[in-house]
Amino acid sequence: MLKYHLFTEARRRRRDMFAALRGVARSVSSRKPNHNRESKRVPQHAFGGLTRIFPNARQLAAADLSLFYILKSRRATVAASARSACLEPCLFDPACAVSKSTAQPRREIHSMSSKTLLLRVDRATSPIGTLLLVFDDLDRVRSLDFEDRKARMVRLLRLRWGEYGYTLQPAALPAAIKEHLAAYFAGDLAAINRVPVATDGTAFQRLVWSKLRRIPAGTTVTYSELARAIGRADACRAVGLANSVNPVGIIVPCHRVIGANGSLVGYGGGLARKGWLLEHERAFAAACD
Repeated sequence: MLKYHLFTEARRRRRDMFAALRGVARSVSSRKPNHNRESKRVPQHAFGGLTRIFPNARQLAAADLSLFYILKSRRATVAASARSACLEPCLFDPACAVSKSTAQPRREIHSMSSKTLLLRVDRATSPIGTLLLVFDDLDRVRSLDFEDRKARMVRLLRLRWGEYGYTLQPAALPAAIKEHLAAYFAGDLAAINRVPVATDGTAFQRLVWSKLRRIPAGTTVTYSELARAIGRADACRAVGLANSVNPVGIIVPCHRVIGANGSLVGYGGGLARKGWLLEHERAFAAACD
């Protein structure tokens, strides 16, 4: 029904534009031509074969292209909504009837025109909320966020691979990843260092994220200290931006970065969770010492 509505709206707008175009063409044809003034020929494919020369062609062609891109954007939105409607009940709804045991094995599809990355997704429990984990066929974590922040997870996935550059499948979380996460929340802070990740991102972002994993549990650094640690003391703001789009929370511990005055700032999962993680790590780090 929505597709029919968009098609009808496009026909109506195009008909109105043609009427305006014919009016302009008639008014221009009655004038004395000015050969010193630049004029443009209306593209045949743009206006259904009307090739009369007149000065307003560029503006009208721009209007036609604007309408085209608006409708193209709306079609993409409708397709994305349909895609989300098909995926989200299976990925995020606990009452979904899709069995994880029937999920197909992970694989990547390569073609001359496109490359679609197939990823798996599952939940894991934690003391600070249900976690959503996206992982690949090599059992590397590609994304980790909280279930009530799934919109942020989807936004970062699309930022990295595009709206149609990846596909999610429900699948059981690998036992090793589940055990390492459980051990971390039980007090074995080094357990998350054994979880393999694949963060992608730019070279600068990967440099920042790799340095985050070297911050000892139970300690914190400021953004300026992190910038100096990667040899870019003048890039505090860029470090902060890279930290804010970290796709793998907790495992890549962006929560260990704080403000210059020691305040808790900027955490995608919420400042309350950031404070809990820091207190958890301080308590068990002190017990180990």
